[in-house]
Amino acid sequence: MNFQISFKGRLSPCPGRQGGTTLLEILVSLIVIALGLLGLASLQAVSLRSNNIAYYRSQATILAYDIVDRMRANRTAAVQASSYNIAFGTLASTDTGVAGTDINEWKLNIAQVIPAGQGQIAVLADGTALIAIRWDSDNNGTVDATDVTFAGTSLKFASGT
Repeated sequence: MNFQISFKGRLSPCPGRQGGTTLLEILVSLIVIALGLLGLASLQAVSLRSNNIAYYRSQATILAYDIVDRMRANRTAAVQASSYNIAFGTLASTDTGVAGTDINEWKLNIAQVIPAGQGQIAVLADGTALIAIRWDSDNNGTVDATDVTFAGTSLKFASGT
């Protein structure tokens, strides 16, 4: 037995229909979804970084007010320009009095709360105290001029204030 089948015209059962586009549509939709997910992951990373910076700024504000309150409690020593002055990078105060204890505890708190945190106090001749706190905001292992410096507190310890 010999059967022969001959086809005349197209092999598709629906002559007006295109074939093979479904796979292409799926690939395009997968690429669009993948790009969307990558964008979402990038947005999440930026959000986490911004929240981290905001957290450290809040901690720096709290620490700045901590030393201001200590200076208010010890107003006589705070007015003297040399009692509370300390620069960035200085680990501890050599003063054995209340001012030295305040500075050393403040520096310790900064180091514990903020990564690579450093604090600076400059009491000017007119009794104005400038307080600055900086930290390793770019996570490169060093604290330098490119890192965030919080310098939002300045008070005047004049008589009667």
